[in-house]
Amino acid sequence: MSLDTIAPVLVAPPAERLVSRPVGDLLVGLVPAAGTVEIRHGDTVIASTTRAVELHEVDVPVRFYIPREDVRLELLHPIDGTTFCPFKGVANEYWSLASDPDGAPAAWSYPEPNPSFAEIGGHLAFYESLTLSVSA
Repeated sequence: MSLDTIAPVLVAPPAERLVSRPVGDLLVGLVPAAGTVEIRHGDTVIASTTRAVELHEVDVPVRFYIPREDVRLELLHPIDGTTFCPFKGVANEYWSLASDPDGAPAAWSYPEPNPSFAEIGGHLAFYESLTLSVSA
């Protein structure tokens, strides 16, 4: 099989594609998030942390990865899902909001990311359907 017959891997859905900035000369990079990162669904705080990691990837929105310990996992329900990113590896932990009867994906995680992205291992990132805020 030649490379031109393999379908490309879509890292982010087209509706989410925005231009982010590269970190230094890298197309993908991690930096510690400054301040408090909070994820909400309506008035309910799903996650709050001062230990988030920002992932910058060209053509993809900045993603904030939050340590599992700072996420209210009782508000989430595990769902099936697996995706592959050539940079980060395999994301095979997905969650919906426990209160969502449709079970739409709300968060994902890379339990064992590629070594260059070890800092996001076990952290959760959230879809734009939830409200993200970052305060100093």
